[in-house]
Amino acid sequence: MLRTRTQGHPDLVTVVGHAAVAAPGKWIAASGDCINDRAHGRQFEVRCVRASTPSSIEDIEKHLGSGMIRGTGPVYARK
Repeated sequence: MLRTRTQGHPDLVTVVGHAAVAAPGKWIAASGDCINDRAHGRQFEVRCVRASTPSSIEDIEKHLGSGMIRGTGPVYARK
């Protein structure tokens, strides 16, 4: 499960499915269907996901400072 911002929606969108490419600071393009789960409400069920590497300074800082790289936190990523 992934909660993310999307173009055209003011609120976070819940994305469900199988993807190993989602990480803070990365942009993803996904295709799939909107579903309404009884327990969890409206969700986007992914069929295919493509991720791009972070390109802006802000996105690179988010990616490096996310904790995915051992010993690199938000302060060190900003440097």
